[in-house]
Amino acid sequence: MFSLSSCKGYAEVKLDQTYAATKAFIQSFAEGLYWEYKKSGVDVISVAPGPVQSGFGERAGMLMGNAQETRGIAKKVLKNLGKSITIRPGFLSKFLGYSLILLPRFLRTLLLKQIMGKMVFGDKK
Repeated sequence: MFSLSSCKGYAEVKLDQTYAATKAFIQSFAEGLYWEYKKSGVDVISVAPGPVQSGFGERAGMLMGNAQETRGIAKKVLKNLGKSITIRPGFLSKFLGYSLILLPRFLRTLLLKQIMGKMVFGDKK
């Protein structure tokens, strides 16, 4: 089983609360399923990438700097299936994911607010 989480699932995100809350649920759900089905032979993995070149950014009018290609992410998911609960493919997702975990919640929110503000508004904000 594969679930698509996000770095945004680790903190509230101004301008994107529903998306962040949904990704937090997906992350928590995948982690629960991983332990529930571990002994039954069902593999569960959650992937929490940073920006992805999926066409979404262009349609949403967002600036998606350092976006990863979907094919590379998929290869990393398949390589780690059965070995990890969550993977963070690429430098940016690892950096954000691990740094967010270490920060208090209000700092995570502040950091993601800054990142999202630049993605949504570019240099205008």
